[in-house]
Amino acid sequence: MHLGQSIPPGMETCHRCDNPPCVNPRHLYFGTRQNNVDDAWARGLMPVGSQRPSAKLVEQQVIFIREAYALGADARTLAGQFGIAVPTLRHIVLGLKWKQVGGPITRRRPQRARKAA
Repeated sequence: MHLGQSIPPGMETCHRCDNPPCVNPRHLYFGTRQNNVDDAWARGLMPVGSQRPSAKLVEQQVIFIREAYALGADARTLAGQFGIAVPTLRHIVLGLKWKQVGGPITRRRPQRARKAA
């Protein structure tokens, strides 16, 4: 408004100074929602791991899960122990979730019982 511009369609006002209440025109620019989210990630402003409000695990539990799975623990048993879904557990042990946490990344496939002929 200060510069006599309206927000272009599909854009939002982004902050260069990381202070949401700031209205200094020199600190503001227009960008897409994706621009704004990418900028927040790049500046380390997005919560990760156990900092996320929806997190069911903490970093030490993720390491334990990865180590136990690498040693041969059953995915269903581990998932049940920690109250998470088996697909979530598989994403954890494959390193697709909780990427910032250590522990072994395991690519093994579970052994399936074979039927006797």
